[in-house]
Amino acid sequence: FVRPFQNPEIGAVCAHADPANADANWLTKMQTAYYFLAFRILKAAESTFMTVFCCCGCASAYRKDIALPILDEWLQETFLGKPVTWDDDRALTNFVLRLGYNTIYADSVQSYTIVPEHISMFLKQQVRWSKGWVSSSVSASKFIGKQRPFVAYSYFFPHIIFTLLTPFVTLRLLVLHPATQHVLPILYVAGLLVYAALLVLYYIYLAGANAAYPYWPYVFMWSAVSVLLLPFVCIYALITIQNRSWGTR
Repeated sequence: FVRPFQNPEIGAVCAHADPANADANWLTKMQTAYYFLAFRILKAAESTFMTVFCCCGCASAYRKDIALPILDEWLQETFLGKPVTWDDDRALTNFVLRLGYNTIYADSVQSYTIVPEHISMFLKQQVRWSKGWVSSSVSASKFIGKQRPFVAYSYFFPHIIFTLLTPFVTLRLLVLHPATQHVLPILYVAGLLVYAALLVLYYIYLAGANAAYPYWPYVFMWSAVSVLLLPFVCIYALITIQNRSWGTR
């Protein structure tokens, strides 16, 4: 975990995380599939460019001479005139990146976390995560384009645009078109299935014979949730972003 800090350009290291309560029910199994993909694909890709945008609170290490001087500023961070009560990890990672240091994902370092076991808890978590993603994305957008233009314009900004457009595309293709033009969204649904199948194939390839990762069928479920539910959770988070009543700071 600490070995990468031998490189003076490394400011933070993110460990791999898996749910410790993976087998509690279908919801935790679905999240376990998501965690595998989020770390082994998303963070691994970001780490290729030494720019992991969120060194997760599950298990991350920060260079002490970077973290200590900025702790007060980090704890007192505000967004739209109010204190930020969520998104500790992504915000702290932003500080590290803003200072010009690299952030990486250490896939060989294993950690565990507890994921929500009930829908209500899961939705609250996703709202909190979405609010944090919004505030930290705004913060990162102020420096990432100048500091890391390739990552910014090939990945960071397109990701924000696609995330914000997804609920409107979903509504148009799954609700408005069938209702007004009597057209079934066959191609759209087929595209989602193909996308999920590609993720599953890569999941199986990465997991190999590791019996600890038998959750690949739940990738299809997560793909549906990520398109049909989570974009609207993000919109709700935007509408209620001034509500800071529940956070982790």
